[in-house]
Amino acid sequence: MRLADGSQLAGNILLKPREELADTFDRGLVEALDWTGVDFTKESRWKDGALREDSIQQRFVSHLDPSLATFIIDDDDTGESADLIAIEETNDTITVFLWHCKYAHGATPGERASDLYELCGQAAKSVKWTWSLATLVKHLVKRESAHGRGRPSRFLRGTASQLVTLRKSARKKFVVFRVGIVQPGFSRANAPAEHIAIIGSTTSFIQTVTGYPMLVCGSA
Repeated sequence: MRLADGSQLAGNILLKPREELADTFDRGLVEALDWTGVDFTKESRWKDGALREDSIQQRFVSHLDPSLATFIIDDDDTGESADLIAIEETNDTITVFLWHCKYAHGATPGERASDLYELCGQAAKSVKWTWSLATLVKHLVKRESAHGRGRPSRFLRGTASQLVTLRKSARKKFVVFRVGIVQPGFSRANAPAEHIAIIGSTTSFIQTVTGYPMLVCGSA
């Protein structure tokens, strides 16, 4: 078993590296977003019956707005498939993005490994939703009708009925699932090797299951 600091556990023997841990994930793949005006301690876009414009999720919705997504869906809350789902459709392919967001303990990009462990854990667990588009669609439609938690709609773009239509058309299309994380507290330039190792091991697992590496959005 490989640990985040590069150590390896073989039975009851711990082998620690003599040299500093090398990056196991290319920092250049991290997309650095502009987090101006965002409160890093506010994760959810919807809370206590109100939209939080300065939340991490709402900022990321703004990031998704110019995309080619046919659907943008807020699935945040207990039992979620992901915090935000974006679905793009072409003539022959449907691409589903499962985005997981995490607040930071502090107002600036920091060095808390615990936040990253939790976020990457959520991303890894969500691969179960990549096994069947029909199952995911059924979940999202049910959440819209029975678990809105006061939202006008969980569908920020598209509708539940349109999503059902998409599921039916998927029988004749190639379906791709991508899993991504969003953490403004993760600095592309300054994250320690331990954090890069956490992301590296998670993306390796996700790529094994889905065929595609994990997407990462953070700070410069």
